[in-house]
Amino acid sequence: MHAFVHAATVVIFFGAGLSFLMALEQISGRDRDTQNILSILLLLCNGIITLQIGFAVDMVQVRYPLATFGFLTSVYSVGPLNLFYYQSLLDSGSPIPYKTRFLILPAVVVFTAEVIIHLQLLGGGEGFVAQMFMEPLQSPFTYVVLMGSLLVFFYLSFLSKIELSLWNSSEIKTEVRLMVGINLVAKLSVACLVAGLLMRERNFLIAGGLLLTGIHVAVFLARSRYPLFFQRIKKEIKKKRYEKSLLVGLNTELIHTRLMELIKEEEVYRDMEISLAALAGRMSITPHQLSQFLNEHLNLDFRNFINFHRVEEAKKALLSHPEEGILNICFDVGFNSKSTFNTVFKKHTGMSPSEFRSTESPHEGGGGLP
Repeated sequence: MHAFVHAATVVIFFGAGLSFLMALEQISGRDRDTQNILSILLLLCNGIITLQIGFAVDMVQVRYPLATFGFLTSVYSVGPLNLFYYQSLLDSGSPIPYKTRFLILPAVVVFTAEVIIHLQLLGGGEGFVAQMFMEPLQSPFTYVVLMGSLLVFFYLSFLSKIELSLWNSSEIKTEVRLMVGINLVAKLSVACLVAGLLMRERNFLIAGGLLLTGIHVAVFLARSRYPLFFQRIKKEIKKKRYEKSLLVGLNTELIHTRLMELIKEEEVYRDMEISLAALAGRMSITPHQLSQFLNEHLNLDFRNFINFHRVEEAKKALLSHPEEGILNICFDVGFNSKSTFNTVFKKHTGMSPSEFRSTESPHEGGGGLP
């Protein structure tokens, strides 16, 4: 039995390490958008939770109470972060809606409480942490964990509705079934962990930890086997969302004409603070309608649409004003930092601004948006 527990603990620690490694991979990537940041935070939270389960199997927290830091915050964060990630798939390039940002407040409160508690632990007072593991029903922290677990279960159930709405999508049949399976395993792991804590049953904790490790391995393999996994999911979600089109009854030709007027005549892309909502307001349509129009008619999200025109203007300036500094051109066309300018410019042209300027045969035009 001891050998099994030891082996299971090693596997659980492997699962935590794998989650941290995937987060590191995301951090080292070049893209830094909302989806990327949310993915990093989700992987870090899942890694912390899995690591804490490995510790709990061997009662490490009882001997070293400071080792519990980050656990409660992660439990309260994974639900909202999953929801935010799904929202970012629907509206890539747009910030998280203000009306849903408040959902992260419980995690912020818990994080503040964790900091205060662990500062007290530095001066002693380890007893109340040990109580959660030795006498769970007598510890208030047990009920904080229980509440966080219920919130996770609620968010997972909410996301199940989105996943099940895609069940009959033939184009992403494998991906959808994998997502539904991961969701079910995640719910089962939550149930096992709560049972393990309340009943002081180590086998339940091990089961929950192994299930989470299985999820991390499945995500890792899915990303390797299906490199466009989330892009395909994103496309199908948008398709379902737009089945009842927000553009019905609107003159899309007029929308396109007005959009091009704002780009070519008013050069709205030069505004560093331009947003989807602001541009939609100037067109007298909703942000969702503009987002749908860009995706369906121009095959671009808002951020890439604006950056396309910024790069096109920068290309003209680099060639027509060779005496102008690259940094001045960067700010003039709407970018707020040279590093972002260089990254986006190279993504669109395959070369840096200085390389583009020095080439003898610069490529005019580029993407050819309508």
